[in-house]
Amino acid sequence: MGGEDPPPLETPTLGYEHELLRGEVGFYTSAATAADIPVPEVVYGELDPHAVSRPYLISTLRPGTPWHAISGTIPTTSAVGSGLSSDGWWPGSPP
Repeated sequence: MGGEDPPPLETPTLGYEHELLRGEVGFYTSAATAADIPVPEVVYGELDPHAVSRPYLISTLRPGTPWHAISGTIPTTSAVGSGLSSDGWWPGSPP
């Protein structure tokens, strides 16, 4: 992968992908105003689907461990552990 052109704008997308970047930018920007919430900082985002560069988001990286890497270590009796499936995904979310 890499070096490939993005698909044309009229290419069908999955429903949850529609306006995904706009939602991420909005969440990160809003959450950053709350105290003690470690969220990525939005460095720059182009959200116009007709821009020459196409929509994108550049953010800082937050250190941590992804759910799938720790799902087996969270006790199922905890509020978080009981909500995760065995593969680390929330029930009903795509793997």
